[in-house]
Amino acid sequence: FKRQHELKEKDTTNVAFAMLLLAAVERQHLASEGVTPLPGVPSDGVAVVPVLYPFDKHAGVASSMLDVTNRSRRSLTYPAIFQLQTIELFMKLIVPGVYTEMR
Repeated sequence: FKRQHELKEKDTTNVAFAMLLLAAVERQHLASEGVTPLPGVPSDGVAVVPVLYPFDKHAGVASSMLDVTNRSRRSLTYPAIFQLQTIELFMKLIVPGVYTEMR
């Protein structure tokens, strides 16, 4: 992904949040088809490997977007902070493998 450093923190936060929404739709689709176990849900005490799109193929994009946002962390707006908290919670619970890689 080229020129991500030219984006403003609002734009990068929105991109990361949009990726989260895509993953949520993917997970809902899998649930409606009766796929079990769902990605991110522990199965017999062992976490399932996350396979939700777009984090399965584009985790680097999410990481770079959040890196740009992180550089502006002292001047974030309240909506951006709320989005970042939602992103963190989703990643911790639904795609823990990606969350661990980003830390």
